[in-house]
Amino acid sequence: MTSGDEFGLGNTHVTDNQSRVDFILLQFDQTVQLTSAIFNAFAFNGKTDSDATIGWGTLAGAWNQGLTFNNTNGMALSGLLTGHADALGTSMSGSRSLNLGTASGNFWLIGANFVNVDKKIDGFKLGGVTLKTVAPVPEPSTWAMMLAGFALVGVAMRRAIRTSEQRFTDKVRRIATSG
Repeated sequence: MTSGDEFGLGNTHVTDNQSRVDFILLQFDQTVQLTSAIFNAFAFNGKTDSDATIGWGTLAGAWNQGLTFNNTNGMALSGLLTGHADALGTSMSGSRSLNLGTASGNFWLIGANFVNVDKKIDGFKLGGVTLKTVAPVPEPSTWAMMLAGFALVGVAMRRAIRTSEQRFTDKVRRIATSG
């Protein structure tokens, strides 16, 4: 990662909130939950802090198309997110549980802390993420078609039972009237 005010020299390509807020976008072909991440803290002026902001959402369309955010403002980006949380860190590097509850999506943002309450420069290199897939929830139209299908099967079964009962009743009447 190299932002516009860094040139990637001297190992400075980190996700940080010095001058601007850097972030990493992850897009998956299915809905996932991020459970933990490895934040390798990076020192600025001899101090390390790795607070992060995590955001998630679900994007429609092909997941393998590049996302273009050149000069996109934060409002446009936040409009793609359905939720976000702060993952506060320490000066230590390592794996951190994200504690995001049931947050899920196919689009994830991991950035240096956007709010930066402690006023320290947050910086880290993302060493990896742990995730789990989430079973897809059927869309409302799928539920409606499934319920309509069950209703039709029920009507057909009821009609078949009624037809069978009617034939039996007719047969009993014929026997009773012929005797």
